[in-house]
Amino acid sequence: MACTKRKYFPSKRQTETVMVTFNFEKALTSTETVDASEWSVEVEEGNDASPTTTMVIGSPIISGFRVSHLIGSGIVDVIYEIVGQATTSLGQVLEGTGLIQIRD
Repeated sequence: MACTKRKYFPSKRQTETVMVTFNFEKALTSTETVDASEWSVEVEEGNDASPTTTMVIGSPIISGFRVSHLIGSGIVDVIYEIVGQATTSLGQVLEGTGLIQIRD
């Protein structure tokens, strides 16, 4: 189950590092928490051989039902799909997705 429909993050410059966030509140029960998170980046449009390795920076930040991560780098004019996966205290594995474009 996705946290919401696909998000569209504001475009960023190749040299910028930005925080992106997925909100899983609607998918959690009243007593459920997010215990872990994994992130990946895939190419939606364009070419980049290893986007997750170069774009996902550091560790995810879990704050209540929100999960955030720093995203940096990328190749100009490529559109990426960011995937944030959250594992909950009740064993749900939830996924949020969003697109971001790299600009000059």
